[in-house]
Amino acid sequence: MPNTSAATAPAPNGEAIRQALPEAVQVSDRWHLWSNLCGKVLAEVRSHAACWATAVNPARPGGVREQTTRERWQRVHHLLDQGVGLLECARLLLTRPENLRDKDTALLRELTAACPEMTELAYLTGEFAQLLTPAEGNDAKLTDWITTVRAADLPHLHSFTNGLELDRAAVDAGLTLPYHNGRTEGVNTRTKRIMRQMHGRAGFPLLRHRILLQ
Repeated sequence: MPNTSAATAPAPNGEAIRQALPEAVQVSDRWHLWSNLCGKVLAEVRSHAACWATAVNPARPGGVREQTTRERWQRVHHLLDQGVGLLECARLLLTRPENLRDKDTALLRELTAACPEMTELAYLTGEFAQLLTPAEGNDAKLTDWITTVRAADLPHLHSFTNGLELDRAAVDAGLTLPYHNGRTEGVNTRTKRIMRQMHGRAGFPLLRHRILLQ
């Protein structure tokens, strides 16, 4: 079995591991892959807020484009009247379809209907989510997914794919191999919690003492 190292970031960290353990197989952390995608999805939702809120110019001659814009405007303001914000819209897009409540499913339909790019964003997000269950062949599916993203008018997702390609071997391993660094991340989270509780008092010696006692 090859040595494995779960890398949470490409570039400097990945290069350091390659130099120290050249025979190790680096495995990107799937939680961080999803977290990074979530940030880009929220950015896409935010970037399309302006087109949702575009008011129709009543002096402009009528036509199909104007009618479509008017309908989208009405749908979006219907969502806003319901108290739906950008963060909630991004969460409708990022939740597994089977876990959505009926009203949330209906809201997702309205959201994607209000902005055509959101329809594509919702589809691509769901496709990537399926890749996070490690399986043979996911690396080839990721290549197809990246190709589809780059053909879409979703620049923030383009940025996400660029990040994937920077450390593609580790990402492929994360999507095809069962390894993960969940236990390490758990220790990191616990350490950060202790540090927040201490508010920096007494410095590293006390932090080390508390960690060793727990």
